Amino acid sequence: MRYYECTDMERIRRTEIPKDRKIKMILDTDTYNEIDDQFAIFYALASEDRIDLKGITAELFFNARSVSPADGMEKSYQEIKKILKLAGRESDGFAFRGCTEPMQSKDQPGESEAVDFIIYIAYNKKRGNANDRDKFSADSQCYE
Repeated sequence: MRYYECTDMERIRRTEIPKDRKIKMILDTDTYNEIDDQFAIFYALASEDRIDLKGITAELFFNARSVSPADGMEKSYQEIKKILKLAGRESDGFAFRGCTEPMQSKDQPGESEAVDFIIYIAYNKKRGNANDRDKFSADSQCYE
């Protein structure tokens, strides 16, 4: 797999905060693992004048706070739902479970609600309808 390469000036341009539009964001986080992720979620939610938060995905982690990578991801997912509830936001169609084990190779990505969601948003951005969430069914883990 070949990765996109860019010049230093292009990299700087791509990281500038746009003045004429909101920053589109998918927040991928191991929320239960460390406190900074809870702050990131609240900050993104409170910054709707500058951030167009498309969704939040639960990342796996495996350490003393979890019994397995899958357990870490599920704890993060439940923490995201708890934070969204405290913020008065619905989690359905906005919070997504991530992979339950680490990626084995760059040629074999994992499967999860989060993967499907990220691909859907990226794919539909090119077609101009990335805000159409009605087609996503978290239970089926795919977009129709």
